[in-house]
Amino acid sequence: SLVDYLRDYMEHVVVADESFFGTVLRNTHFCSTLHNDNFLHIQFGSWENEDKSANQRDPRKCVMRNPDHCGRSPTTMTLDYLPVLELSGDLFARKFDDVAEPLLKDHIDRRREKEEERFLREEALAKEIEANKTAGVEVTEKLPLESWEFQGEGVMLVAKETVLDEIPLCLGLSRDGANRVHLLPCFKEDVPPTLSPDWYTGAVIIEEIEHYSRWDIGPCSSDGEL
Repeated sequence: SLVDYLRDYMEHVVVADESFFGTVLRNTHFCSTLHNDNFLHIQFGSWENEDKSANQRDPRKCVMRNPDHCGRSPTTMTLDYLPVLELSGDLFARKFDDVAEPLLKDHIDRRREKEEERFLREEALAKEIEANKTAGVEVTEKLPLESWEFQGEGVMLVAKETVLDEIPLCLGLSRDGANRVHLLPCFKEDVPPTLSPDWYTGAVIIEEIEHYSRWDIGPCSSDGEL
């Protein structure tokens, strides 16, 4: 069988576990349902034999007899990678080195605690609002906004040079559905003549704008670095 053949073959392969299980699963009836994502954030650095003499290489990273045959190792995460780790949405990451970067895990823990506090705060307020609605009490509470959040249906990104043109242009997605960004008319055809001279200083009516030019804006990372 394939498993028997692979088992014999893998006895002579370096880091066999990284190939064996995936190869077996791909050759079973699970092939079409295999979820090829282990929720692991990993970035690879330079090749071990790149710009390094033999005595500069880390022997722990290479089990090959010929050090020129070594591959790459995962990049060690540092504080600079915090926003990258958060954006990845992954549950796991490697690699961490408590000697090289002893504070990184502490920062991750503090960020998780902050997120958890907000989730609990929002959950409690949402229950309070729902209870008031059920009791017929006028609801004035709103879920708290972060300092970077907007109250409303999003924002328009207007090209400054076109603000006072007959047809203002906004950053928008392609009309053909392609994942490309262009400068496109902000409003529907009959709207620009009705705009006030200072229209760009306030809110606009959502029914009057093109759907592809409306954006949600906020930091990509919770600390606002990205």
